[in-house]
Amino acid sequence: ERDLSSHEAGIGPHIAMAQNAERDPATSEYQRLVEEFGLERANDPSIHAPDAEGHPARSSASDEQVAAHEHICTLAASRVHKLPFENGLVENWAAKQVDGLKLLDAMFAAWLPLVGAPLLVHNGPAPSPEEVAKNVKSHLYTIVLATVACPAWRLNWIASVMMQVISNYRACHILQLVSVKGGANTDCEIRYIEEAMRLMGFTIKQFRAPMATSERPNCLWWQWKLPRDGAENYAVNLYQYETIRDLDSRQTSFDLRASEKTAVVPNLRRVAVVSMPKDDVNGDSHEKFNE
Repeated sequence: ERDLSSHEAGIGPHIAMAQNAERDPATSEYQRLVEEFGLERANDPSIHAPDAEGHPARSSASDEQVAAHEHICTLAASRVHKLPFENGLVENWAAKQVDGLKLLDAMFAAWLPLVGAPLLVHNGPAPSPEEVAKNVKSHLYTIVLATVACPAWRLNWIASVMMQVISNYRACHILQLVSVKGGANTDCEIRYIEEAMRLMGFTIKQFRAPMATSERPNCLWWQWKLPRDGAENYAVNLYQYETIRDLDSRQTSFDLRASEKTAVVPNLRRVAVVSMPKDDVNGDSHEKFNE
């Protein structure tokens, strides 16, 4: 399922295709999804766009977000579609896992909203720089499922990415989500994160922003922030590299760097690899990253 047929088109053109399908009344499958899930704004980048003065769009505790706390996974997943469309029909990414999404909804509803949740408190002496470096490296996470092909892998992935964001709120100032572009499914994973972060009430600071080659070559950047009482804001960065070669050891080492500001809870730094194809557009295996 992780084919590369849509690699060159990129996420942006895919969104435009979705918008064209929305305007086509002949797309009956999309109309069904609109009626069932309320998808009037599905795949619409304008909901994330800066305002008229150029400021990033701000998320607030809207009625939509309050409702999303009880249906967070179902609502976010219902706005994710595999692209390009086949035979002009819209394919919802997780349409066959509705029952499983409802179970995830029930679980995560107990932990939302995040704002106001009690933060972890550091006790004891400050760690040494070496201890901080070892701690960050030993907590390098991954939620990439690339060994066994089962239809409900989406549910495991959704549960894992939600858990990363929710659990680290109490302990982290910075959460780095790292990814490499693949085919339609990796695009859908990124789309899910876009929707879920907005519905959880995060403020959007960066959205699909190309990064300078000197910083992160061939890389798009997203950033969301959420305030925390008595601590630094919770900042979640998502990076999507074009190829596995672009995500080299220098980039990973930089993400895992130790700093005094992020040495202890509740202001830790954590890094997670959240999306990566088995083989990228160059034919390089994900094993290249492991090496």
